[in-house]
Amino acid sequence: MMKGSERFKSWLQDRGTEFAIQWLDDNANTAQLASDALCCEVGQIAKSIIFTMGDPDDLLLIVTSGSNRVNERRVRDIVGAELRRPDARTVKAQTGYSIGGVPPFAHLQNIKTLVDKDLFNYATVWAAAGHPKTVFEIMPQEILRLSEGTIETVS
Repeated sequence: MMKGSERFKSWLQDRGTEFAIQWLDDNANTAQLASDALCCEVGQIAKSIIFTMGDPDDLLLIVTSGSNRVNERRVRDIVGAELRRPDARTVKAQTGYSIGGVPPFAHLQNIKTLVDKDLFNYATVWAAAGHPKTVFEIMPQEILRLSEGTIETVS
């Protein structure tokens, strides 16, 4: 198992939680590629999108449905801060994971998290498990609980 996926699995075990981590043959760099590989609807892919909120060390994680595009103006109004996309080095340093493998929780530090209300249209969704080739199936309610996030309309 890759380093990020091992860290993710360890975080889960430390909390008495476990999910089956599935390896994909190819990187699932887009929600469409992930849904094709998993034979599910694109909306069932829980994308983890990271922004900074003013201060480069103040991260915001948006866990959104694969069928949605984040409306940055709406999210800016929700959080009350300007949003910027951090570089890959910042994402890795602050979450512990590379872009494409960032799970919705289990980061190196607490990150303010917004969970897309549209994920709750599905009984289960698929999210990254610490590496661009690993995913796990989870109920949206569990994402909300484990991320300590809030439900928002982000598209």
